[in-house]
Amino acid sequence: MLYYNNIVNNIKNVTDSKKFWQAINFFKKKDFNGKCLVKPNEWLLYFEALLNPPLLSSSVSYCAPLIVDEYLDADFTSHELEAVLAKAKNNKTPGSDGICYEYFKNASKPFLSKIINIFNLIYKNGKVPKSFKKSIIFPLHKKGDRNRVENYRGLSFIDCVAKLFTSLVDNRLVNWVNEHSVLSEYQACFRKGYSTVE
Repeated sequence: MLYYNNIVNNIKNVTDSKKFWQAINFFKKKDFNGKCLVKPNEWLLYFEALLNPPLLSSSVSYCAPLIVDEYLDADFTSHELEAVLAKAKNNKTPGSDGICYEYFKNASKPFLSKIINIFNLIYKNGKVPKSFKKSIIFPLHKKGDRNRVENYRGLSFIDCVAKLFTSLVDNRLVNWVNEHSVLSEYQACFRKGYSTVE
């Protein structure tokens, strides 16, 4: 049992993509007795239900007027991408494309310029590539019966290029919200420098 717990703990710190997938495949095949733990379809149904709750209503009762804002609507710049890359942590497991942050951090300026152009096209058109919506979900056992899917939490591995894009958008929005004092001082949840604990 300790052997398996060590493997699970080591997965969290794996920096080599090949070693990560070896560990994942080890757990996919069998449990401690060599028997299959949970069928793939059970995982699918569990995570689909968890991540896609039913809509209460599909109708829209209010639609905000279109707001044109020079700062929010501007093209992303190389400076913004460099700032996002500087904050991106090394040795993180990549998504399904296998490309990690270090690839982008060591890329040439002309390559990064092309990435920015692609990001700007996505931003202007409002159409996100399908690959940005895909993630690999690895079920990590929390506690309890290993044969029950609800005793697992999902670790989601998204392509780094998608995370770079969403970080650019997030930085823009956070800067704009802070500059325009849109949020109340009492809105502390998910804000840098704030705490929900009093």
